[in-house]
Amino acid sequence: MKEDELRKNTQCSICGNKIGANFNCDFFIINIERYTIDFRAVQKQDHLAGFLNSSVLANVMGTNEDMAKKCGSARLVVCFDCYMENPISDKANLV
Repeated sequence: MKEDELRKNTQCSICGNKIGANFNCDFFIINIERYTIDFRAVQKQDHLAGFLNSSVLANVMGTNEDMAKKCGSARLVVCFDCYMENPISDKANLV
């Protein structure tokens, strides 16, 4: 990690302390993405598979559209102490 990127990641997303304040210089960068199933796309693909009587053919002949859509994301910088003490899923604010 270069200096400019390190400067952007100097504060823990959970406790707010500077990374290394507790003399532990380890930290984590966690990228979390939330997806939801696109039931319309799944239903379209399922109907095509039923019509062709083959899910393999439907996969090849179908529109190849996304079956899941991204609906949220979070990027966390977490100091080592917070990582060990806290469930990260509570801090992502994706719900």
